[in-house]
Amino acid sequence: MTSAVARVDDDEEDLAEKLQEFVYGTITVRVVIGALDGENLGSPRAATIVVVGTALATWLAHAFAAIIGAHIRQRRQLRNHEILTKFRHSWRIVTAAIPTTVLLVFAGAGAFGLRTAFVLATAVGVVQMLAVAVIAARRSNFSIVGVVAYAGCATVIGLIIVAIEIAVFH
Repeated sequence: MTSAVARVDDDEEDLAEKLQEFVYGTITVRVVIGALDGENLGSPRAATIVVVGTALATWLAHAFAAIIGAHIRQRRQLRNHEILTKFRHSWRIVTAAIPTTVLLVFAGAGAFGLRTAFVLATAVGVVQMLAVAVIAARRSNFSIVGVVAYAGCATVIGLIIVAIEIAVFH
């Protein structure tokens, strides 16, 4: 019985870490899009490089920080599989950038302009934030009103972060 409970706790922790990193990646990509200026950037290819490069750098930074934190908390050397797990969990930061990257590739192929890609990417990011917020609220047994309120607040927080970054860069 104890091992079943521990497995459920591990599964819950695994899901929480994955969604946490996905949210961070989603917000990171929104910040990058907010910081980029579609009029002066030059090309969708350049924007794609910035988005993918930022996602990869953030992934590595988060994985490294998680490894350092684990060393400090556990006061021992980590096993290779534990280190790989930290990298795997943080990978959600990169997966959050995939929709924006696809939109930028389409813009590069001439399907639409760079500014349109940025607008669509922002809309996709809002949907990503809403989806994760709904998952979190539902798993926390919120009422329907609570789910809506939670999702709304989570989305507003993400948009505030992006607005701050836009104000800083523009």
